[in-house]
Amino acid sequence: MRDEHKTREMLITELRRCRRRSVELEAQVAEKDRVERDLRMSQEWLRYVLESVAESISVTDLEGTLIDLNEAAVRLYGLGSKNEALGANCFSFVAERDRRKAMEDMGTTLECRSTRCLQYTLVKADGSEFIAEISASVLRDGGGDPIGIIAITRDITERNKEEEAVRAREKYFRTLIENSSDAIALVDGDGTILYESPSAERLLGYRPEELVGVNLYELVHPDDMGSVTEVFTHLAASPGEVVTTQLRYRRKDGSWCVLEGVGKNLLHEPHVKGIVVNYRDVTERQRMEDALRQSEQQYRLLAENASDVIWTTDRDLNYTYVSPSVLRLRGYTADEVMRQNAIDTITPRSRETALQYMRQDEAAVAKNGSDPYTSRALDVEFTCRDGSTVWTETRVSFLRDAAGQITGYLGVTRDISDRKRAENALRESEAKYSALVENAKDGVVIVQDGKLKYANAYAAELLGYSIDELLDTDSLNLIAPESRHLVEQRRLLRASGEELPPVVELKVQTKAGAIKEVEISTSAIWYQGRPAVMAMVRDIGERKRTEAERLEHAAAVARAEQLQLSRERIVHLEESLRRDIAQELHGSVQTRLIVVQHRLAELERAASSEELSAELSTLRQELERLVEERIRPISRRLYPSILRQGLIPALQSLCDRFESALPVGLKLDDRLVRREKADRRFIPEEVRLAACRIAEEALVNASKHAKATRAEVRLELLGEGWLELTVSDDGQGFDVERVADGVGLLMMQDYAEVAGGHCTVVGTPGKGTVVAASLPLSTDDARRRDSALALEETSGRLVAVPASGRGALSCR
Repeated sequence: MRDEHKTREMLITELRRCRRRSVELEAQVAEKDRVERDLRMSQEWLRYVLESVAESISVTDLEGTLIDLNEAAVRLYGLGSKNEALGANCFSFVAERDRRKAMEDMGTTLECRSTRCLQYTLVKADGSEFIAEISASVLRDGGGDPIGIIAITRDITERNKEEEAVRAREKYFRTLIENSSDAIALVDGDGTILYESPSAERLLGYRPEELVGVNLYELVHPDDMGSVTEVFTHLAASPGEVVTTQLRYRRKDGSWCVLEGVGKNLLHEPHVKGIVVNYRDVTERQRMEDALRQSEQQYRLLAENASDVIWTTDRDLNYTYVSPSVLRLRGYTADEVMRQNAIDTITPRSRETALQYMRQDEAAVAKNGSDPYTSRALDVEFTCRDGSTVWTETRVSFLRDAAGQITGYLGVTRDISDRKRAENALRESEAKYSALVENAKDGVVIVQDGKLKYANAYAAELLGYSIDELLDTDSLNLIAPESRHLVEQRRLLRASGEELPPVVELKVQTKAGAIKEVEISTSAIWYQGRPAVMAMVRDIGERKRTEAERLEHAAAVARAEQLQLSRERIVHLEESLRRDIAQELHGSVQTRLIVVQHRLAELERAASSEELSAELSTLRQELERLVEERIRPISRRLYPSILRQGLIPALQSLCDRFESALPVGLKLDDRLVRREKADRRFIPEEVRLAACRIAEEALVNASKHAKATRAEVRLELLGEGWLELTVSDDGQGFDVERVADGVGLLMMQDYAEVAGGHCTVVGTPGKGTVVAASLPLSTDDARRRDSALALEETSGRLVAVPASGRGALSCR
């Protein structure tokens, strides 16, 4: 009985133990099911992320065998499905010429255990090749040992083509839009530069090796030193911190430039150990590469650190996940964005477009079904915290549940602000240059393969054609026959590579057959992807005519000046001859006549008869009258020697000489009298002689021809540099037009001009004549008068202007 009781107790104990074990096993099974369920959900979520990323992602083992790849990789390589690639060696997709290098790079990647960015030529399933950029990272197991490689592959063929196309368009419109990468610098914790990219030379003028080892503070503007020190100190003390700032930086030539720099503290990264600073742009790719290097272990690390913003929403567009990079893009933290609806984060002009495409895609899926990993790329404008907006390229794809039903959306958003600015700048440049060319006052044509491919409105007007008629016309047919050999000669020289003068003068033939002289300047350009020649055509016919007229005018002026000089030489020669004759009469002739007088007087006294004495006396008296009345007046008229005493004594003597035939009044300016009395040379000799000759000629005309009863001579100072001589009479006057070529009037003009002045004669029939001469007190100033006066006289020395019965004779 005791044994049975004991056995029963043992059975009860064992049963209790089994029950407890059963409960524990049930709990373990439940925990395992929960863990497996969570793992499946996590894997499914990561699978959605993997399949939604636009870049190709593939995983290989250590021998290069493909063990996994996403749908983007299937599309990239042109495969029908994943199964075609799984188990294949990844190097079979590398072109033969790059295969050895790829194998070596794989070994290097495994040795250095870091992410590497490489470029190869890859081969698609159909044998076509493309250029790819590959970022490769090592996968490790829990113990840290490498178990394979994950690679992100991007087809950059189109990117290269697009960059080439942009450069061609930039050259055509003469606009330099920077396409090169921004400068990148690596500095240590105290600001010493460890590395500079080659772009630094373009931006700052320094070669990279000149900057390595230099402390960045040495090149910072003194006024910015405080703020830069504060920002850099904060950055160096904050691992992983990203800071944007502006500063003035000294170029190699000593000038200052303003740089916008983005710095990221990677001092804690063992492979960097420095602070990466980017000038202005390309920070997004750099940050993406940094994020990819940090995502060596798992897909989530990739998403959390990518420069692109990765997000998911439910069907109602409420955010369910946003990567932290949204802070750099929009200024909001991920938590702040999670509380927003996706449609509220974009601008109204992008909102309608996005909703329209989403509705179209959902309708297409509902109707026809679609690839579960199909995505659409849209340009979307997001709002930012500071009120600004940012343009992005957003690639959106569907999220599905296990049954394939759409549960939400997955998006990858990339900042394309710089691209948008470049596109807008290019459009503005195109519009500006197009308007400039179309409204130019010169003809603009583009010649390609000898034919006109473009002509502006002015070129068509110049040649007499419509623009449509000019297009595809042989350019040689527009050149006049006499100029075609020059065009052919320039074509041959250009083809031989010889440098040509940029400007040439040719003759063109219009549609009507008219010949026009033009100036053509040419330059080589690219037009629609091919070499061409752009020509600026300017009509120079009017310029040629103007130049010919200018040359003719200059020749006329030269002839007039030569004529004026000849006239001056004639007057000087005439006056010199007068002086010589006067001296001869006054000296040799008059002296001999006086000797003859004395000899006649002696003969008169010694005459043998009174009759002979009377005859000799008569002869002597006649000779005395001849000397007094003829010889001496002629000598004084030929050259009045009294001029040496001054103009005023000479005029007084002249008036006295005419007093017997014509009463002459003399009025003198008191200032002139005082100044000449103080300095006999106050009035130049040429001016004295001219004034005396003009006054004498005017008085002779008044006494002999005008039948005047009185005359007046007036001499006045005009300002500081001129004097005016006026001779007036009350005679019968005369018709200026009838006597314009009179010798006396021409002589007065010549004397006035030789002295650098001018003379005016005004005659009024029945009322007398006025002769007015303006003469300079400085003959040097007078000789510099405008040569146009001389040119005017080439058509006539005297200009008569009759008015109301009066005549005015202007003698310049």
